[in-house]
Amino acid sequence: MTGANSVEPCEHRVLRPHELRAILDVAEGEDRAFFAVLIFAGLRRGEAYRMQWDWFDEEEDLLRVKKAKRGSSKIPLAPAIAQIG
Repeated sequence: MTGANSVEPCEHRVLRPHELRAILDVAEGEDRAFFAVLIFAGLRRGEAYRMQWDWFDEEEDLLRVKKAKRGSSKIPLAPAIAQIG
């Protein structure tokens, strides 16, 4: 089915470890921190799109993912993320 409201299916694949490393090797500053969180925190796509700096709790090494109706989830930051920040 094609038309203005149709969505074409797309294929997704998981990036390999060497591809993830290549992203982190070339990214700098806040972009590097952003990609590290995406790689190591396991956020869903919608959570990643909504992510804000105030979600980070540096004192407790947590990412507080805010949910629309359910409060927030606490995700421990992997040591790899803390080292990048």
